[in-house]
Amino acid sequence: MSLNPINKSVFDGLDEPKSESGCTYCCWTCNEDKDETIRLLSGGEDFFGRRRGLTRYDVKDEELPPKDVVSDTLKKSLGAGYFGTIHDLPYDEDHYIFKSWDLNVIPFDHESNKDEIKQSVDKLKSFHFDHLVEIFAYYRDFEFHGVLEEYCSSSLYKRIKSRDDQILTCLQRFSILNEILDGLHYLHSNKIVHNNLTSRNVLLNGSSYITTKLSHGGYYSLLPYVNKGMKDCDEDTLAKQGKLGYISTQAFDGKVISSNDVYSFGAILIVMISGDEPYLPDDDPQYTRDLLSDHQQWNNWRLKDSKIKWAKRKFTVTKRTFRRDLLSLANYCLHDDDLERPSLDWVYTYIPIKNILEQ
Repeated sequence: MSLNPINKSVFDGLDEPKSESGCTYCCWTCNEDKDETIRLLSGGEDFFGRRRGLTRYDVKDEELPPKDVVSDTLKKSLGAGYFGTIHDLPYDEDHYIFKSWDLNVIPFDHESNKDEIKQSVDKLKSFHFDHLVEIFAYYRDFEFHGVLEEYCSSSLYKRIKSRDDQILTCLQRFSILNEILDGLHYLHSNKIVHNNLTSRNVLLNGSSYITTKLSHGGYYSLLPYVNKGMKDCDEDTLAKQGKLGYISTQAFDGKVISSNDVYSFGAILIVMISGDEPYLPDDDPQYTRDLLSDHQQWNNWRLKDSKIKWAKRKFTVTKRTFRRDLLSLANYCLHDDDLERPSLDWVYTYIPIKNILEQ
């Protein structure tokens, strides 16, 4: 369950910007009862009393697909990332994702590291938390190995670019940020660094009420012999893998430290603020951070998502938007020096997010 559940006070500091038709721009849907919106956003129950967006943790081994079914899914890929290839796997009445690991990134030997990998996967399987993707099983054969995970319907990468009724409202964006922090906090409390937080690894379930789940959490910290450094990757490769702009200098050099996740969270803030990736293909790698460091540039088109209007603070003289608070937080998180970045605990209690999603 989220450590920072939303309640009705979430609306206390918000104006309701209206269009000419009277529609509220950013915080709740047209003709939707405000109390109902609060109930859904706080992870309430659906009409049948079931918790929305939560993972089923009681899957038995005999209910999982056998190895030959998993092997057949390798013929068709949904896409490739740094750790391997993603495969869609419907089975019986359930739906899974199988991640076939790249043997160059997560190598395995049938004798020497078999038990070590199994122990690492068992540790990953033991993490039962609403905002982490559930891992159900580890499969290995002479030609492949990887994990079976729960299926999620979308990702932040896809939803942030959506239009029409799929546009993420400012309140939904705050809720997703809060649940990302919940997931990172859970990992760090278990001495695990995610080290691979990108918009593609922030998975989403639901349309109006959205549940956020982090994928790939713990690979760098737990899996033996994983290739932790990225010095061999050029900029084009990092861009194809969806890592460009999310990876700190320390992570690039192979250091797995908690402040790497703070840096990546800063990049996620840019995604939420701008409605796009932290660095576009034709950007200078330093471009976004240069804009962040100069407050006069905060109205630059690169730091605005034209699809939404951000809510304003009610109880300040300027009534500045929460967007500017997030820009300030992103500027702190994206510091090059890991010693100058705030701790995750500090980010977790940062005033703008705390005001919106009260603990």
